[in-house]
Amino acid sequence: MNTGDNLAAIGVKEMQWRKGDQIVLHIDEDKNYAWVQFDESLVPSLLFIPSKEWVFQIPLDSKYYPSQLDSAFRTRRHYIYVRYTETWEVNNYQNLAFNTHDQLKNTGAYPHVSANVETRDESVFYAKNVIDGKYANRSHGGYPFDLWGINSQDNAKIKVEFGRKVHVNRIKLLFRADFPHDNYWKKVSVKFSNGEVKRLKTTNSTEFQSFCFNEQVTTSIELFDLIKADNHSEFPALQQLEVYGYN
Repeated sequence: MNTGDNLAAIGVKEMQWRKGDQIVLHIDEDKNYAWVQFDESLVPSLLFIPSKEWVFQIPLDSKYYPSQLDSAFRTRRHYIYVRYTETWEVNNYQNLAFNTHDQLKNTGAYPHVSANVETRDESVFYAKNVIDGKYANRSHGGYPFDLWGINSQDNAKIKVEFGRKVHVNRIKLLFRADFPHDNYWKKVSVKFSNGEVKRLKTTNSTEFQSFCFNEQVTTSIELFDLIKADNHSEFPALQQLEVYGYN
């Protein structure tokens, strides 16, 4: 173990996680931002943690397997890393909707994603997949093509919570593009916690679609009123959602 005032790095040669295990992170009262990496299969994430303690549930339930790398949390050797951020890392213009460590329920680490529907409650369709940084969007059915699926539900909506006020001026959307299996949304509405709503016209592009707007101060964004294109397919899906701005 390597520890100090600003970081903790733990290397383990012989241990296996068991279902129900947790990692408990204790945060200094005056520190709210930290880089975390709890498994080698997860890219380090800059998280906002407003409380003094954050409990991360080790995702070993079999329902998670289809959306994980085969080795995720299942090896005998492990590397765990936590570091407080530098001021410039927090103040940078950046994607504020990136968290490879997000979990189904709000555990108190942000950003966090939730939705009113997830296809068949299968992990490959969980809302949290849209902020995991995986851009492969030309197929479906399992890792690394996990995304948000809406089960053909017309009133589907998805929300990213930031846990504090942020200043945002750009959104990027990446749709799944496994055509002809897929459809896409031709219109997407975006709601901010300040009450402002933006209406976006979207296409069947296989690449990110970027939308800039006047700066909004908000604690969340919600995508709703998702209008499918006139197409034979009932399966639009959101691969990634990125939200750019400042803390």
